[in-house]
Amino acid sequence: MHPETREMYEMRFKLRVYESKGDVYQTLFSDVMQRAHPEDFMKTRPWGNLGDKKNDGFLKSERHLYQVYAPNEMSAAQAIKKIEEDFLGALPHWGSDFDKWSFVHNAFDGLGPHIQQTILALEKQHNPIKLTPFSPIDLSKKLFSLDEDDIMAVLGLPYKPIRPSQITFDEIKHVLEQLAHSLPEQPAHIQEVPPGKLNANSLSSNSRNLVRMGMGLAPRVGDFFGTHRFDPELGNRVAQVLRKEYIRLKESRIGPDAIYSALFNLIRQHQHSSEAAALAILAYFFERCDIFEPLSSTPSLQEAEV
Repeated sequence: MHPETREMYEMRFKLRVYESKGDVYQTLFSDVMQRAHPEDFMKTRPWGNLGDKKNDGFLKSERHLYQVYAPNEMSAAQAIKKIEEDFLGALPHWGSDFDKWSFVHNAFDGLGPHIQQTILALEKQHNPIKLTPFSPIDLSKKLFSLDEDDIMAVLGLPYKPIRPSQITFDEIKHVLEQLAHSLPEQPAHIQEVPPGKLNANSLSSNSRNLVRMGMGLAPRVGDFFGTHRFDPELGNRVAQVLRKEYIRLKESRIGPDAIYSALFNLIRQHQHSSEAAALAILAYFFERCDIFEPLSSTPSLQEAEV
């Protein structure tokens, strides 16, 4: 698999996790597990008044029971209640069948200490059953251990690296105009910020590599602004949209990777046919406007290390 294809697949997976809640995330989990463990993983669905008897999936060879919890917001109190109810509720129905129980969750940033303490306490009380969390990172490892056909079945056709000239000005114009229209107020002047922000933000390797991929395409956006002067304030309006959305996301206290993914998705939704255009536009404004934190002493973007 081409490295840039892999990076984009990882981005798509993150977006699927961020967008998938409740039963939708459970479907994603089951799809990956069935592909990773064919003829071994047993998918469970609610059955009338019987429900699923506290079993969202079972791996026979490992005697491993999974229970999925994917809320819109991870509350410690609700998560603890869910863990206790689901684990203790599974014992009467499946206690003789499983030696390991996993709390499958959708929190990329991990679980809080009180939730982890609950899992450890239940494990001590019900030794020798092993209790573990199962995070989106764990699901990602399962997914990317599959062959490319299975990955494609889950995440779609592979991203194919292109040259900047292959991104059409029409694509760029369409995306920028759609973004600009989402903020009708009079634009403010956009101050340029110093380059070299990769080390100024706690971005993961995947996000940093996507920024670099975008920087290789970003000159095409600069060419667009240099050639098309039909709307001289378009760049300022788009920068203001991205800056306001960045501030909103930052104030919601999500991590920098989640912020980068959300901004990418905001741009991508206006041009589904071209992830390359979204990468290029986000990278262009990454250097030109304050959608991430600058550091005056950081090296240039090209010099930043992985």
